[in-house]
Amino acid sequence: MSTVIKHPAIRYHGGKFRLASWIISHFPDHRCYVEPFGGAASVLLKKKQSEAEVYNDLDGDVVNLFRVLRDPVSSQALIDACALTPYSRVEFRCAYEPTDDPIEKARRLIVRATMGFGSAGATKGCGSLAYWWRIEMLSNACVIMILPPPCTLSIHPMFTIHESAYLKITPTDSR
Repeated sequence: MSTVIKHPAIRYHGGKFRLASWIISHFPDHRCYVEPFGGAASVLLKKKQSEAEVYNDLDGDVVNLFRVLRDPVSSQALIDACALTPYSRVEFRCAYEPTDDPIEKARRLIVRATMGFGSAGATKGCGSLAYWWRIEMLSNACVIMILPPPCTLSIHPMFTIHESAYLKITPTDSR
């Protein structure tokens, strides 16, 4: 029984997950398949297995991710680590720090790919709970301003006027 791949392993620049079926439909008969610029391996993972298959990528972090995923124990540890990773600006910044631990290196690549914007950190938009349930480390005024006003409700009682560590808050600021 073959596994149906519904999503790419990671969202990665140059990924062809949405085009993979069309690309595969144009393949001639072959015994060996080579992904010279492997990336997220979207075509490789969606195609029928060949006698020989070669995945290649110069990005050691991506190669490491697939090494971690192929080992059941490491793969489960990565899944658990990702499940416990909050959507956080601080977490995203820390994902660029080097580490020698293969599982942590894979988790940091996933963090960069899912929490970032742009080609190497493509996003799926803002419809998921993971986007809305996130942890920031900003002043209260900043965190309210970065969220879209029509659908944002902030309910937190404001205290009497006093100097706080972040901002001087007045009752009119609490609207």
